[in-house]
Amino acid sequence: ARIQFQIGQAYGEGYGLWRNNTEAVKWYKRSAAAGNADAIGEVGRAYLFGLGDLEKNVEVGEKLLNEAVIKGSDSAACTLGHHYQPNLFNKKPDRKKAIEMFRIAAEKDYYKAFAPLASEYVEVSNGAEALRWANGGDEPNLSDKIAHSRWELSRSMADSDGKCSYIKGEVYVFGIGGIENNLIRAKELFEESYRKGNSRGAHALSAMYREGIGVERNSDLAEQWKNNAAKAYDAISRDWHENNIKAFAKKLREALAGHKVSN
Repeated sequence: ARIQFQIGQAYGEGYGLWRNNTEAVKWYKRSAAAGNADAIGEVGRAYLFGLGDLEKNVEVGEKLLNEAVIKGSDSAACTLGHHYQPNLFNKKPDRKKAIEMFRIAAEKDYYKAFAPLASEYVEVSNGAEALRWANGGDEPNLSDKIAHSRWELSRSMADSDGKCSYIKGEVYVFGIGGIENNLIRAKELFEESYRKGNSRGAHALSAMYREGIGVERNSDLAEQWKNNAAKAYDAISRDWHENNIKAFAKKLREALAGHKVSN
């Protein structure tokens, strides 16, 4: 069953093969029939989006994904978390369920759940939990070298695209959920986020230099960071980057109005 699941992954992700959702679903079904929890989850995800030869059926998809979670699938829990996240395309969002599902996955060290879970805690103004999961959960005791090495690897993989660094920067720059504002630390985290390829870190830095918040006002550096954002995410128009910078600057001014800020 595990090998059948891996063949499904190879087709689904294009690992050494041409990507082929129909073949992927075929192998996931075989593995699911043998009881593989992750495969059951992947069949559920296929129903959610109508992948391969399956017609879209959200009810069936949710049922299979929940079954997979009960059987211990971390990836299925993460998929359900994304499914319940509020967004423009979700007609029935449920942030409470999204957090619940992401947390199930994250507490089992499923690194792909760390950033979305931390992001959801930002949305509900829980800065402490946002920082906790953006850092990869609780740090194991250094005396347990294996557990600590596993934790370091997981948090590194979770932040490979800079999302976790950016989320931590947000917590510190806006002082979310009782966390004290620390603009120097926020700036460092936004720079780290950009170095890992995240354009949102560059948006934040451009806004900070444009407004002179946490740094000296510098229009040249503001424009440079805007250009850096465009390079990191060049598939989007410069107007999109400009609108994101303006929105961040407005939010920054509002968040810091009347707040005591640590520099």
